[in-house]
This record gives sequence, C-alpha cells and structure tokens, in this order.
Amino acid sequence: MYRGVHEYETLDELLADVQAKFAAFLATATDTYEVETFAYAPPPFGLTCQEFMEHCRKGQKMPVFPS
Repeated sequence: MYRGVHEYETLDELLADVQAKFAAFLATATDTYEVETFAYAPPPFGLTCQEFMEHCRKGQKMPVFPS
C-alpha cells in the first residue's frame, strides 16, 4: 500500500504524509491502539527491546496529531 521511496521537500511535508497514512490506518483498524510518539536522541548500540523503549520514553513526548 505505501511501498517505495518517497521524497519530500520539507520535514513538515513528510510528517503530514505520515500523519495522514497513520490516521487512515487507525480508521480501518479493528483493534484499539494507544499511540504515543517521542522525539529522542540516537540510542546507544546494543540495547534490548525493553531498554530501547525506556530510552525512547525519556525523550520529548510529541503530539500524535498536532492541531
């Protein structure tokens, strides 16, 4: 559905496209999702999945659908 390389002129254009695709996914999903997004620094090498999640949650929380 959303395969291939996509090029964007600006970061805002990229984020708007990702938001639109994500909103379309949620609208058709049968499960309820709790979504949180974070801006985070590059993680150290060799983290486990749990350590990576903890690293992400220490970052800045971002709105999923900013107005």
